Amino acid sequence: MLRVALIAGILAGSVAGTAHAQSLTVSIRPGRVLLGDPVIMDVTARLDSGQELVDRVPRPLIPTPDGVQYLGGDSLRADREGTFHGTVRFAFYRLGNLPVPTLALLFRPRSDQPVDTLVHQPVSITVSGLAPAGSPQLKDIRPLADVGPPRWAPLIVLLLVVLAGVLVILRTARRERIASGATVTAVPARAPFNKALAELDRLEVQARASADGVPELYSNVRDILRAALVDAGMVGTASLTTPELSEVLPRTVAEAEGAARMMQLLAAGDLVRFAAVRPDREAAMDHLAAARRLLSEWNQSARFEVVDALR
Repeated sequence: MLRVALIAGILAGSVAGTAHAQSLTVSIRPGRVLLGDPVIMDVTARLDSGQELVDRVPRPLIPTPDGVQYLGGDSLRADREGTFHGTVRFAFYRLGNLPVPTLALLFRPRSDQPVDTLVHQPVSITVSGLAPAGSPQLKDIRPLADVGPPRWAPLIVLLLVVLAGVLVILRTARRERIASGATVTAVPARAPFNKALAELDRLEVQARASADGVPELYSNVRDILRAALVDAGMVGTASLTTPELSEVLPRTVAEAEGAARMMQLLAAGDLVRFAAVRPDREAAMDHLAAARRLLSEWNQSARFEVVDALR
């Protein structure tokens, strides 16, 4: 019996002596986290003597779930004590208390041993809503209705073609009347949203001819609006997140109300694209119409310069 106890004590001491002291910790910086905000997290890695990192950039151990986006990480740097420090960035598109995706670092325990993986303890984060309670845009988002194939799609397409032809005829007749009376030299108007409005028109025709495609419609409207802001010179890049745009856009748009409406449209697109919110078809068409109204108003506010010349 004494021999068994002695052997057990030796084994326990051996296990304790070979226990790994390496660790990986992830901490979230204090402050309120909003929906879609880039969240910066601090990463600290400690290794035993003789161990080395194979990859110094922390990455998710498995693909991130729906509603979570990995924005990238910095290369870890060692301090004087040999502890590695760095940051990673995530964006969350679901509300409430959410688990942070597990990060992993590849390291080699010894030069003659295979590569191993270093992970951290579970970490959670609380995400708050971007829009205030009772937002009109959120009231338009309703459960996805089961709609059948449209019966009047061919007739609608034909009607749009006829309407386009009538508009061309009316514009041609108006130009002829102006040419017969006086010579007018017009400087082309600054209309930076013409391209985006044309793309919204094409998107509406496709949406009315399709039986479904509500998520794709929200996603396409979101991309068209972001590209329009870049084309108009209001923002420098379309890669900014919606919260980042909310800080930049009011400084480049004359009317704060217009900027707020743009942010509501982009936030609704983010909810459908990243948070799997599924509005019905009517709400989707209202969303497209709201985007067209906003760009049309911004287009009309551009300056026109017309010079009448003598005959």
